[in-house]
Amino acid sequence: MVAAGGSGEEFCLNTIEEVSAALEVEVTDRASFENPGSGGGCSYTDADGGPVYAISVVIGDQAAAAFDAYRQLEGAEEISGIGDAAVYSPINEIPGVAFSKGGATYGVAGPARLLELPISDDPAALRSAVEELARQAAHRA
Repeated sequence: MVAAGGSGEEFCLNTIEEVSAALEVEVTDRASFENPGSGGGCSYTDADGGPVYAISVVIGDQAAAAFDAYRQLEGAEEISGIGDAAVYSPINEIPGVAFSKGGATYGVAGPARLLELPISDDPAALRSAVEELARQAAHRA
């Protein structure tokens, strides 16, 4: 589980190589951030500095409500094999996965720019890629 009060690097639960391979784009950097007391996240960027993928983490009292919010999104559906519970929850056609593990809620998705990547021409492949990134992240969470 992600600990409160850490350095923030623990929010980067996928490697640059994993994100590059899954999304079929060269990811060159990742940057973590912390929201003290409530979680944090990690943003992954390509060679142009554009964001292509992100992880958000909610801890503490807000974690359960955050997971419930993902469950209530239009188009959300339960998926198995990721964390303690997981839901595929697209937001404005952008595929995303939220999972709970160890009392925290994790959201993995991309920004709108994700829909500009070549992999987005195959929505099933894009969804599969995001689910696999969530699965990898859950193993490290």
